Amino acid sequence: MTKKIALVTGASKGLGRGIARALGSKGMTVYLSGRDEAALEVAAEEVTSAGGQGVVARCDHGDDQQVKALFDRIANEQGRLDLLVNNAAAVHAQELAAPGPFWEKELKLVDMIDVGLRSNYVASFYAAPLMIKSGASLIVNISFYGAASYFHGPAYGAAKAGTDKMVHDMAIDFADTDVSVVSLWPG
Repeated sequence: MTKKIALVTGASKGLGRGIARALGSKGMTVYLSGRDEAALEVAAEEVTSAGGQGVVARCDHGDDQQVKALFDRIANEQGRLDLLVNNAAAVHAQELAAPGPFWEKELKLVDMIDVGLRSNYVASFYAAPLMIKSGASLIVNISFYGAASYFHGPAYGAAKAGTDKMVHDMAIDFADTDVSVVSLWPG
């Protein structure tokens, strides 16, 4: 059986790190991307300790050229991609959870639309040809119930609602392929 190849974006901490570790426990080769190389090293070691192979892939998902280079690397090193987990997000937790209406919070909260919704689209764009070639592959986009109800304000809600709509429309485009795409609401 061919070893499955995965990429988890935003894998240096939190949910992405846990997902990468879980995939490692299934024996997968997992590329872990994010900006913090030191944290990625630790997370990759956890993937390897769990039974898989963790591969550090430093990438700023706000930079389309770095994202393209990441997928070129996976194509060159593996020739396939079976699972993409889009988890990278510009979450400024302290500001996001602060009380008050959006106009009284930091404008940088809108970064979630760029590194979150937009970066998920860009990663999926570069992954699609490789995943179609691989066959029987899956794209998972991390969303949350903030897509359908008020949770931390309009920037967060727009990023999550946009993610869910994007997944719906990508599923239509993938209909004649062996690629599936889902939106996952953890919790």
